Amino acid sequence: MRMFLGQQVRQEDPAMQRVYRNLKQNLEDMLGSAASSGVEVVLCTVARNLKDCAPFASLNRPDLTPTN
Repeated sequence: MRMFLGQQVRQEDPAMQRVYRNLKQNLEDMLGSAASSGVEVVLCTVARNLKDCAPFASLNRPDLTPTN
């Protein structure tokens, strides 16, 4: 998980669009494999505090200070 801490992307970073595209493509690939195999799929999310959990740890905008 330490590897992810050095790979955080800010919301306004143009690279975030690549993150979204990759996530979407990975999900579509997995669902396609399951469908072609006849496997039933249940999609869900796990509720937890993602803001501090790699690889989802968040970064504030660069212009924010601790007093903002």
